[in-house]
Amino acid sequence: MLGPLVCGLLTLGYSYTIEPTFESTAIIRAGQQGQQVAALFQTIEVADALIAEYGLLKESSDLDSARNALKKRLKVTFNAKESSVSLITSAASPELAQKMARSALNLGFLATQPKGKEKSRFEDQLKSLQKQAENLDMAFAGLAEKMAIPKISLEPLSRGFGEISRSIAEIRTQIIGVEVALEGLNDSSLIQAPNLPTQKVAPKKGMIALIATLASGFALLLFVFVRKAIQNAQKDPLSAEKMHAILRAFMRSLGLQRKA
Repeated sequence: MLGPLVCGLLTLGYSYTIEPTFESTAIIRAGQQGQQVAALFQTIEVADALIAEYGLLKESSDLDSARNALKKRLKVTFNAKESSVSLITSAASPELAQKMARSALNLGFLATQPKGKEKSRFEDQLKSLQKQAENLDMAFAGLAEKMAIPKISLEPLSRGFGEISRSIAEIRTQIIGVEVALEGLNDSSLIQAPNLPTQKVAPKKGMIALIATLASGFALLLFVFVRKAIQNAQKDPLSAEKMHAILRAFMRSLGLQRKA
């Protein structure tokens, strides 16, 4: 029984040499475009910028390996129920994890800003909506002037005021939507800014030592059963021959014995 305990203690000692891992989490309010936002935070452009900023290419053999390594350190998930995107970065220190999360946020926010033809389309749409709003404001002011005319019927003017007011509200809402789309996401979209972790998430020393103890104990128990089975088989010539045949086949499968 001392063997598994010694193995567990040795493994526990080794776990202290493993580099610790800390995680920093940021949560973004993404709305109906949550899946698209999550995808933008995982683009190659964002990954390559993080790799360059933190020198991750030095730790890998090539760019593809660095990208794969970054995937383990940067996790992005979309919560459809809350319409939010969670960004989790892991690093060897709390400060580095938080800094990397901040960098990933900035790069992701930049990626949400429209570019090229899409940006031009939004700008044209915004100009058109602003012109419509200007015309509606002028129409509203014209109705207000008519109301000052003596003996004029107020009923049609009231209906006109109601229709124009509704149209103005709709146009203003559309203008805000286009302006938000042009600006992209920013810190105002954060539900939670990147936190500074206080506890490491790995390695879990106790769990590692427990698994090592159980695994070595199981291996020792299996060895005892196999040894007992071989000893019993040797007492019976027929069983002994079968056991030797099994051992020879096993040795051949490992390439340790030539076929007869």
